[in-house]
Amino acid sequence: SNRQKHIPLNSYVSLNNPNYENEDGDIITTNNKDAEKFNMTSLQHKSDTLDEEISVYGIEDDSRYVKISDQSALKGNEAYISASYADKYSLSVGDTVVLDEKYENKQYEFEVAGIYDHSQALAVFLSNEQYCEIFDMDSDAFTGYLSDSEITDIDEDEIATVITEHDITKMCDQL
Repeated sequence: SNRQKHIPLNSYVSLNNPNYENEDGDIITTNNKDAEKFNMTSLQHKSDTLDEEISVYGIEDDSRYVKISDQSALKGNEAYISASYADKYSLSVGDTVVLDEKYENKQYEFEVAGIYDHSQALAVFLSNEQYCEIFDMDSDAFTGYLSDSEITDIDEDEIATVITEHDITKMCDQL
């Protein structure tokens, strides 16, 4: 079936500079072997009642953290969506999701290729390659690192947020 289980994500670090470089123009890297690059942006799911924020992720193929077995086979605008997003809006495989930029008059359409049981977020999952193409970024761009151990070798000034598993569970409890 097109439902995938998830590995608990302990933390992710998103970077302040979306160009993934520090002030000297060096690419922000880490020697943490658990760290995996990823991309993320927020778009809006608009409806008559409310505009809801949806996280759109670009994930490395064969990711250790987001296990989508046929992710590398996703083409164009095909995406996996989280089970909670699918459930909330009664979406299923084959449906098209339309998401809007919050501050720009820009719309994105994604075709639901599968459901990912990564239940704590309303989210869309793409491969990093698709993500960079759709959002017009360099193919090696990334907005942060996923990791299940603390990343200690990135300067705090470069880090916008660190979200830990504890924070994610806490967010769940509030829903």
